[in-house]
Amino acid sequence: RNRVRVTQGFGPIDSCEFQLLSKDPSLVFFGRLDKEKQALRFVNCIPQISEKLRQGGMRDFTYVISGRGADEHLIAAAVRSLQEKGERVAFTESQRPADILSTGAVYFSLQRHSNYPSRSLAEAMMSGCYPVLTEVGTSPKMVTGLDWSGWVPRDFDADELADSILGYQTLCEQRGDTI
Repeated sequence: RNRVRVTQGFGPIDSCEFQLLSKDPSLVFFGRLDKEKQALRFVNCIPQISEKLRQGGMRDFTYVISGRGADEHLIAAAVRSLQEKGERVAFTESQRPADILSTGAVYFSLQRHSNYPSRSLAEAMMSGCYPVLTEVGTSPKMVTGLDWSGWVPRDFDADELADSILGYQTLCEQRGDTI
């Protein structure tokens, strides 16, 4: 009791089986903006990720960073700097995950330690996002048996993140989808 929260605002979803959906290539970090979630580390990797994605043939992708937390002001400043350099990055705070996740193609769950059970990860998967997770704690239990997920080590770098995103691109191509 008082440990389960229902998020309002989701539309029709297949809650019996996760189904990857073809979407615009929106790369989403949605969650607490603090050291444990590694949001700032992720944002700092964006220029190198973008370069590798372009080399891999991905175009027209957008990063969406959404949340609140201790690193919020540092992330906002980093996003402004990236935007000034031409990166397509949006920084927002939303109380309605569906507003962000319904358009997201790839969702990042990059905690340093366990985050199980992750409400945002469950919502992202139910929205048809391809999850990219750190290989830590009990979080992998949420995607056990799932063919559609990317993994990075806890102390990830930009190349490892980009490779996971390119895994999504490969999966889409195998299914006959284009991004």
